[in-house]
Amino acid sequence: MEDKELKYVYIHEAHTLWQEYGEVHLMNNTHHIVWNADSLFHDLDGLMHFAIKARKLNEERLVNSMKMQIKKLRKTNPVVWDEGSSEKFIEEYKELRKKYEEK
Repeated sequence: MEDKELKYVYIHEAHTLWQEYGEVHLMNNTHHIVWNADSLFHDLDGLMHFAIKARKLNEERLVNSMKMQIKKLRKTNPVVWDEGSSEKFIEEYKELRKKYEEK
C-alpha cells in the first residue's frame, strides 16, 4: 500500500444491505461499501467480537450514568428515589434491554 493518507468512513447506520455476485453491499446516505463475501465471512468473528465488546462498554457507561443521575435525584427527592427503587429501576432497564436484543 502506498503512503497515501487513509480516508475514514463512519457508518452510523445503514439503510440498505444486500448481496450480489459474491459481494456484500452496505449503503447509507453518503456511502456505498462493497465487501468480498468470502473475505467478510472470514472476518465476521473479529467484527462480532469488537461489536459485542463495544456494546457492553456502552451499556456499562449508560448504567453508570443512570446511577449517577439517580444519586442526584435522591438528594433532591429522597422519598421517591430510595436505594431499593433505584436498584429496581436499573434491573428493569437491563431486563428491557435483554428483551430488545432477543428480537
